[in-house]
Amino acid sequence: MRGMPAYEIKELLERYKQNKIESDADFARLLSHYYSSNKGIAVILYFYNNSILKRTLFEPGKLIETKEFSITVEELFALSTRLNSALNVYKLTSNRSPVLRGIPPMPRDTTTYNLTNIIDTLTTILLPASFSKTYQHLIVIPCLNIGTIPFYLLKPYADSTYLIDHCSLEVAPTLLDFVFLRSKILQGKTIQQVLPYPDSLAFTLDNPLFVSNPEYPANTDYYFPDLPGAEKEIDSAIASSHHYKLFKGRDAKKDSILKYLTGADLAYFATHGVADATDPVNKSFLVLSGEEPYLTSKEIQNLRLKKDFHAPEMVILSACQTGLGKSMDGGIAGSLARSFILSGSNYIIESLWNVDDMATAFLMNRFMFYIQQKTAFFPSGALRLAVLDTKQKFPSPLYWASFSAFGTSW
Repeated sequence: MRGMPAYEIKELLERYKQNKIESDADFARLLSHYYSSNKGIAVILYFYNNSILKRTLFEPGKLIETKEFSITVEELFALSTRLNSALNVYKLTSNRSPVLRGIPPMPRDTTTYNLTNIIDTLTTILLPASFSKTYQHLIVIPCLNIGTIPFYLLKPYADSTYLIDHCSLEVAPTLLDFVFLRSKILQGKTIQQVLPYPDSLAFTLDNPLFVSNPEYPANTDYYFPDLPGAEKEIDSAIASSHHYKLFKGRDAKKDSILKYLTGADLAYFATHGVADATDPVNKSFLVLSGEEPYLTSKEIQNLRLKKDFHAPEMVILSACQTGLGKSMDGGIAGSLARSFILSGSNYIIESLWNVDDMATAFLMNRFMFYIQQKTAFFPSGALRLAVLDTKQKFPSPLYWASFSAFGTSW
């Protein structure tokens, strides 16, 4: 909750307390007010304390399983790093990511890791053995770095298929955010009061905003490589839109973008992003053009304080590290994705690493197509279909596992 005024923090905590969540049973009861019980929905809540990771599986109205693991923070982060190494993420992004000027790059771990073994280990820790194909949608409420792990490539099934093959996924930044967002979407009503519950939803693109490969600043502490693939990606996405506003190159200035951000139904950023773990609110930013090129997490959060500001319903962050933030015992704080949620957006599609241009353009083109069709668990279901299309064309998980839905599906 860093960066939020004290009165907003107090209000958020009061809303949370009104739900009287004092036990796992209370949370299971609350879920029965948030979701239908016959839709194949699973919720996993992670909590970390004193070197113990607690993993609790819920269905709406039911506590299914609780398990604890003895694991250090360092061990959990090391698993994530080894996964990225086994996927060759660091090799792929070495000439695409922002670099601090005058500072030699950190030497990369050249150890060869077995991808299958790491996926098996992470699956054992993150998903219960009872997780089956009956679950069609998974909601993750993370702690530490769990929210930045690509769940799509976990393998909980006996036939060794991936999670993405059978189940859509969304990540809530924190438990408080989850309760707030779900209450906001239902507007104080229960699922029973809003029945008939829509099995699927579609998104109408009336006023989308696209930001494509700005003219990156040359006089900052960072060197930002050009991203010509971002232009191809946006051009591919725009093909699904009849009316839109596009800012690219030197025209992608912060003032201009903020002017058109309010009232946009979708905002799509294909640019560099920087995530800072030490000061995520002030030093995490999207890179634009012009004299003030950084759009920081704090600035995004504070948009909600502006008179007449209306946040986009959906934000797509196709930029390196946009999903990363300050990993904490209770979730992720300060990430660019969470900042857009705090500013009023409901749905964020984020990237965990900067992936191949052709694969990303293809994936996001399919996503833009699917969100305009009726899909279950919107927008997570639409992203899952786009990922499956990409997985068929680009089989390596390096190319299809880096995007996730952040927020709360309808």
